[in-house]
Amino acid sequence: MEAQTFPVRFPAESGEFDDTAYARGMARLVQAVQELSLARSLSEVQGIVRTAARELTGCDGASFVLRDDDKCYYADEDAIAPLWKGSRFPLEACVSGWAMLNRESAVIPDIYRDARVPHEAYRPTFVKSLVMVPIRKLDPIGAIGNYWACARQPSEQEVSLLQALADATSIAMENVQVYSELEQRVHDRTVALERANDEIRQKTGRLTAGLDSASAYVSSILPGELEGPVRVSSRYLPSQQLGGDSFDYRWIDDDHLIAYLIDVSGHGIGPALLSVSVHNLLRSGSLPLTTLLAPDQVLAELNQLFEMDKHDGNYLTMWFGVYELSSRTLRYASAGAPPAIAVGPDATSTELSTAGKPLGMFDDAVYTSRSYAVPPGCRILLYSDGAYEDACVDGHPLSPTDFKDLFTRLHESSLDVLVETLRGLTPSGTFTDDCSLVRLESG
Repeated sequence: MEAQTFPVRFPAESGEFDDTAYARGMARLVQAVQELSLARSLSEVQGIVRTAARELTGCDGASFVLRDDDKCYYADEDAIAPLWKGSRFPLEACVSGWAMLNRESAVIPDIYRDARVPHEAYRPTFVKSLVMVPIRKLDPIGAIGNYWACARQPSEQEVSLLQALADATSIAMENVQVYSELEQRVHDRTVALERANDEIRQKTGRLTAGLDSASAYVSSILPGELEGPVRVSSRYLPSQQLGGDSFDYRWIDDDHLIAYLIDVSGHGIGPALLSVSVHNLLRSGSLPLTTLLAPDQVLAELNQLFEMDKHDGNYLTMWFGVYELSSRTLRYASAGAPPAIAVGPDATSTELSTAGKPLGMFDDAVYTSRSYAVPPGCRILLYSDGAYEDACVDGHPLSPTDFKDLFTRLHESSLDVLVETLRGLTPSGTFTDDCSLVRLESG
């Protein structure tokens, strides 16, 4: 699913791209995004953002502004001298309000030459130039300001990095709200959540360089090969360094294995953070075992927690299944995802799907679970639509039916054979959308 992506190159002030400055800025941005993904309170978000905003641009001050009805509330700041922390101003009377009302950044090289600036409020301060970017462009909930003590033309690179930080901040703020609601509803599982957070912190570690490190983190939370009564293998092939796919499979007790695949619309920091948030939530123990055993309830719960308008228009498709070992029964449900493909020992294939709308788009969406009796030696494939949407046969795009037939022919081969076959059918030899594959084989 294609959406606007995060740009990967910016012009420097000199007009030429500065690789060193870009790498340094991206590394600091990725570190901030990682810290935001772990934030569990608004005060944590503010602390991360005010520090990162200054370090991203080398400015003399940064402010964190929240929209409070028709006012701008200057909630926090980090500056060489006091600014307006704790103050409230009408939206129409300050630059942060202008950025929120117009849903775009304000770049002001000289504050005394710009009519948007309330000059009298700025005269007691050190500020001579500034950049203000909105937090969440669809429906701004705040703004981040950077200030300099001299007249200065901020570079397009600096403005873009600051806006990317604001985009990640909006998702982090919504995640804080989601976790707060979960704590109220499942307060008896607080200990489990804290244990999960500790595990996440240990696993993520410290990112040391740009987008390569972010991609490595996303890959690190995905499961490896699984052996036992059900053998599971997977392949993750993001179309960019940060993709919107995620998946997991694990035994939740001695008799039940869950497996799911998520595909978030778009690519880049926002979709990747949203995908990781859903993955970490399902890993955290917040949902009780009774819910995890009912795929339709899992999807209904996630549909209420992750609303599209809270995540810059991103939505999710998802296939979720629970295999019961004792009865050899697979219960599954789908939220707009491609149907899973089951191929029995007689090479007969079956599509496993239910009618369900993508997560986050409709409050009244209804999800249904179905059952499939899994024969010995059966192989089941979960996949994102990026696996086949660029492939062609005799000049014609590969249809979902063609893809099912292809897997049926190759169901006894490894996933690497399937991947290379798909590459061979793609004109460019690459995947332009994220490609994720999960194969389960019953004993």
